[in-house]
Amino acid sequence: MANFKDIQLLRTTFLRGPSVWTYRPILEVWLDLGELEDYPSNKLPGLNERLTAWLPDLVEHTCGVGERGGFIQRLTGGTWMGHVLEHVVIELLNLSGMTGFIAWLGIAISHYRFRKGYVAQGLQLSALPYRTTSFPFGPIFAFVLCMTITLGQNYQAFLQERIDWTGVVATYIGLPLFLVIWFGYRLVKGSRIVPYAKMQVKPEAY
Repeated sequence: MANFKDIQLLRTTFLRGPSVWTYRPILEVWLDLGELEDYPSNKLPGLNERLTAWLPDLVEHTCGVGERGGFIQRLTGGTWMGHVLEHVVIELLNLSGMTGFIAWLGIAISHYRFRKGYVAQGLQLSALPYRTTSFPFGPIFAFVLCMTITLGQNYQAFLQERIDWTGVVATYIGLPLFLVIWFGYRLVKGSRIVPYAKMQVKPEAY
């Protein structure tokens, strides 16, 4: 494949509400394609094959076609690099979304356990500067919701005639990595789950 100068990112703007593009909040990005302005995807030998090998779940992008594989059709027929970059960014965000949900799982657990420990030590939740009327159901609901979304990120891979193991690995690779790091940290530091009665929940403890 020929070498071209990098695409130049000229400006990025977060549009909070309805705009000329859509009614939803979006990121507006101005690009300078440079030499690639004259080279749509079907004029770059090997691009489509390499791109779909690196990001196999691009097949799930319906694009303007409105059906599974729509973006692949656009790639094959020829589409501009700005459009290709858009879908690559969307797919990378989809893949990285797993770490976000893992973080929210941790927040839900911390929220629940801190307040349970606070009450277990005879303190009143009303004394906290940040209050929630949904406790304990709020963090429990958040945990169940995040767990469901996390495990169902790419359930379609299991429903095909043959399991899409490439898609499974690409989607769920964050889970084993997280567990290895978490258990590794606990093993090295010797940390244990702290009982409610021994939690340091009072400000003076810090």
